[in-house]
Amino acid sequence: MQLALTLLAVITALVPQQQLTVRVVDDTTSAPVAGAEVRLVEHAEVERTVGRTTPVTEVDLWERARQRTTLRAKTDAAGHVVLARPAGLLAVSAYAPEMWGETFLVQPETSEVEVRLASDFQFSGRVVNERGAAVAGVPVALLSRPVESARAASFIHWRAVATSDESGIASFPHAQRLTASHPSMSLTLALGIPLREPVEIALDATALPNEPPVLVLPPCGRIEIALEPARNGDARLRAATLDARRPSAMWSNYAPWRMALVDGRASFPHVGLGVALELELNWKGLATPLTEQFDGPHTAGETVVHSVGEERRTLAIHATLVDEKRAPLGQQTIWRTLTVHDGSSTSSVGGELRTDGLGRATLEIVVPREKTAQVREIKFSTPDGASAEPLEAIRVLSREFEPGILELGTIALAAPGSDVLVRGMDDDALELEYRRWLDLRSRNGIHERGVEVCLGEMARRGGERWIKLLGDELRETQRRRTAHEIVVNDHDELVLLTCLRRAQRRPDPARLVLRSASQLRGPASALPPLRFEIRNVDPELAFEFSTDSFLRLRAEIVDAQGVAAVRRPPPSVVRGGPATQGALQPGKGSIQTFGHSLHLGIAWDFEPLAPGEYTVTVLYSPVAEIAFSESARGWIVVRAEPVTLHVE
Repeated sequence: MQLALTLLAVITALVPQQQLTVRVVDDTTSAPVAGAEVRLVEHAEVERTVGRTTPVTEVDLWERARQRTTLRAKTDAAGHVVLARPAGLLAVSAYAPEMWGETFLVQPETSEVEVRLASDFQFSGRVVNERGAAVAGVPVALLSRPVESARAASFIHWRAVATSDESGIASFPHAQRLTASHPSMSLTLALGIPLREPVEIALDATALPNEPPVLVLPPCGRIEIALEPARNGDARLRAATLDARRPSAMWSNYAPWRMALVDGRASFPHVGLGVALELELNWKGLATPLTEQFDGPHTAGETVVHSVGEERRTLAIHATLVDEKRAPLGQQTIWRTLTVHDGSSTSSVGGELRTDGLGRATLEIVVPREKTAQVREIKFSTPDGASAEPLEAIRVLSREFEPGILELGTIALAAPGSDVLVRGMDDDALELEYRRWLDLRSRNGIHERGVEVCLGEMARRGGERWIKLLGDELRETQRRRTAHEIVVNDHDELVLLTCLRRAQRRPDPARLVLRSASQLRGPASALPPLRFEIRNVDPELAFEFSTDSFLRLRAEIVDAQGVAAVRRPPPSVVRGGPATQGALQPGKGSIQTFGHSLHLGIAWDFEPLAPGEYTVTVLYSPVAEIAFSESARGWIVVRAEPVTLHVE
């Protein structure tokens, strides 16, 4: 056993640890700063220390974390230092005599960062009661608002929050960053607790007072929160009535007063009198926060105990997550997204959950107090990987559900477009899956691939049942087009006709034809565009076609050794122009009918190709998303005959 432990220690020591190179420079001159002390603070470590969510605006908590961190080292003569890099959100700060700077890192793959130092100073405010005595434990906020509506702005930016100490002082370290002025914004120091009337002091960022501004705390009471069953998490409190121009349901990530929820208990020692309050509770595994409204204290010194019967308000959702081969996704971080569709509006909230060794996961959602027409769907997905597409699965919950436990059973996560899961379903299950995807698509229009995967499986199976279903869907879609009915997220006729012909074991109805020589040639910097037309080769039926197809062509390029060309990231600006739409009759082509061809510029979509010979296969999809998807898997596509490209 001792030998095994020794070998494990040696192996662990040999595993390369990700490192972070920090360069520290003077913000004014950009000159390197030698001897600056660089400190790393993990966001997760700060949260573990205080037992709750910690926004970066809570400056006193972060400063204490900077003081106690052991992840520190001094820069060399060139202003560089190398430290072992923890994973997750990271604050990288640097200290030099009377200078300080900080930057935040989110991406774990970042290996180099620059920190710029500026002249360092501290700003403070002081909290006293009406008798002038210091008051501890009061959050003080540094706010900025648009100048034109400084008192009741629709937009308030919470720059920082600090809590007053025993002497009533709320300190804001490194205030050069917090008080940076903006011409259109005013700066205000305010008590960050629920009050009938705000207690604020306007500040001039260019001439801060030498003595701490004094904020007078009006008579207050106390709020005690009791949650049953007990949970550990986060409790936030605010006044329930907000400015009319600010949605009452909107909780700022930084604005409300927050305290740790420990064993179901949280205390707010200072709350204004006669204020209607709103409470938000959050804990690990809860998809959307639990909110309550109640009345606060009415007399000075009064304590209001607000009890929350959580067991009557939440639904615990259990699922076992597996991959396409039914292997458990055990001990993995899974991203979960809860989407709520309410009539014409849609809202989503995301977060992480961790599966156990068998792939089991638990998610809780708050049950509405009243019956609702809302539709909820849950999406489970793995984080994006460097070498693999994320896996995902979506499930729709019943419109009506009661508090308790809901067992979703085993849910297989698959790569987008994978047909592995539907191939294992019987015919009834396949049709149910198809209807489920149609329902999802009808609400937000972004689940086209799931619909097409099911249609493709129907076409692969063939037979009387699927021929009838596909024929009925096609006739209804064409009827709606002929009648000029507006249908949101309707089927594409070419997709349905292609699936119908495949189910009937007949040729595909469309052909993609290159409108140039079979061999293309040119330098990498000026490759000729590919021009195509779509021809309807079906002997019986027309299908709708749009010339707005710039998004619907996709090239696949491999070199002589079969290595795929490197695709560029999707453009942030979509290309396009005027479009003509109509029915493409049997025997007709898009050029003959509409007067122009489809274009595909290889140089736009791929990194520069090295000189040599390549094979280019172009695909057309009636659905626009294919051009920007990771692959064409799962899409009903029309493939052109491969062509040879010579890059000079």
